[in-house]
Amino acid sequence: MSETALNQSTPVRGSFPQARRKRRPRGGPKCIEYHQHSVDALTRLLPHLVAICCGEIPDAGWGKVTPEMLFGRSRSQRAMRKRRWIWWMLRHHPAAGCSLPVIAEAFCRDHATIRYTLGRLHWRLAAGLENRQRDILQTIADELAARGFPAFNVRDAL
Repeated sequence: MSETALNQSTPVRGSFPQARRKRRPRGGPKCIEYHQHSVDALTRLLPHLVAICCGEIPDAGWGKVTPEMLFGRSRSQRAMRKRRWIWWMLRHHPAAGCSLPVIAEAFCRDHATIRYTLGRLHWRLAAGLENRQRDILQTIADELAARGFPAFNVRDAL
């Protein structure tokens, strides 16, 4: 094979049009509106979720947690589990639907941490590995409904 034929058949970097994925618009009125909705939902729902998780739901043998443990860097199993419940409710409850960056900012975490944690919890709930936690999430949703938020069935979100 001649050198010119080899050069013609070898793709040159950047010579082929690459498929571009659609990106959500950065900035603009729609993004600002969506972000504001997430922040409003978080400020409306978060105090109720913290109150429920810090004392009103049965601790199921996992122990009590304080708001400082929920918002801090504690990696104890009881704090992590209840933190996951709050994140899951903030993401999936119809009254919230908060974005990952808004949840991450409220808890001083990276949005990828929230996404990874929620992905694992969602997978385990959907696979039926965490029936006890699904029941507790339903208890939290029922308690929120008693406080005037829309009724929510956890199984429908899976």
